[in-house]
Amino acid sequence: MEGSVVFMKLAVLVAYILMMFVVIFFTAKKNLSLNGFLLGGRNVGPWMSAFSYGASYFSAVIIVGYAGSTGWNVGLSAIWCGIGNALIGGLLAWLLLAKPTRRMGERLQVATMPGFFEKRYQSKTLKILASLIIFVFLIPYSASVYKGLGNMFTKAFGFDYTWCVIGVAMLASVYLFAGGYKATAITDFVQGLIMLIGIVAIVVYVVRGAGGLNEGLTLLGDPTVGGANMNTLWPPQGKEVWLFSNVILTSLGVLGMPQMIHKFFAIRDEKSVKRATVISTVFALIISGGAYFAGSF
Repeated sequence: MEGSVVFMKLAVLVAYILMMFVVIFFTAKKNLSLNGFLLGGRNVGPWMSAFSYGASYFSAVIIVGYAGSTGWNVGLSAIWCGIGNALIGGLLAWLLLAKPTRRMGERLQVATMPGFFEKRYQSKTLKILASLIIFVFLIPYSASVYKGLGNMFTKAFGFDYTWCVIGVAMLASVYLFAGGYKATAITDFVQGLIMLIGIVAIVVYVVRGAGGLNEGLTLLGDPTVGGANMNTLWPPQGKEVWLFSNVILTSLGVLGMPQMIHKFFAIRDEKSVKRATVISTVFALIISGGAYFAGSF
């Protein structure tokens, strides 16, 4: 039984790596323009844009660690983080920023946030400052993503942590530099599909492991097992501020993250923005809501 599980894990991993090489093969171009490299020619459709946004939002940080630690602390009320992520980090971000960002990006002919600040305010200083902020603060963020991936591969396959991180970084670099943004958007779309299937499987697994939904909620509310108020949507006493601070932290901050705003520069047109807004919100509700629900169990 154990051997078949290991085989299935390896088969999925190999299939995913092969998928990435297929993406590289179809997107790699010798004479890729700067606009094509950074924005996919501003011709990325709603599904790819929405899934790329969601895959960038809900990375290893939430799936591997954060949802579990939040659920452990406040129980079922952790779902508020998922709802906040969908309504603020998803719906509100697309409603407020997507159309204006795309319009101004096309009008000013910019492809990055630092480039936008330079053109919009005629200031090279702002461009340099924005670049420095992005460079400095995305280092710990990126490190947390790679740490989550390294830990996952170590636990799932027994691989060496260091080589896992190096391997993931090298593979990501290859498809990024070969195919640019279009390659990452296609890969993110496939990742999004895997995430949807995976989060449903995780929720089903943890609910069944708890003896069913009703039994799981009963155990969450048992002070000797879970804790008082762990099975309600209102957080345990004394943790209200902590929980809702985390809702804001994980939801509102997304509106200023350059890798998220970049998706708006690349989307095809305003009609695509409308469709992507709905898709992105539903995606966030399923992924984030499911992750925090599973984390509470």
